[in-house]
Amino acid sequence: MKKRETPGKHQFSVDLTCEGWYNAVTQGLTKLGEVQFDIDLPSKKVRIDCEYSVDSLLETLRQTGKSVLESSLFFLGA
Repeated sequence: MKKRETPGKHQFSVDLTCEGWYNAVTQGLTKLGEVQFDIDLPSKKVRIDCEYSVDSLLETLRQTGKSVLESSLFFLGA
């Protein structure tokens, strides 16, 4: 997986429908290592704090079989 030089916080809107998908995303992101994340099923949002590129994270999320509807990136620091 490709990492960026600047850590960032990502937020993805994903077609979350059940706890099974929650478990699939948890397993996929945990395998990356060095990733902190929060999955909010009711709002269908996944927030990820890491040094991985957005493309790497999108690939990981798509491997769960769900559609990623949109993404945002928030850089840490000034």
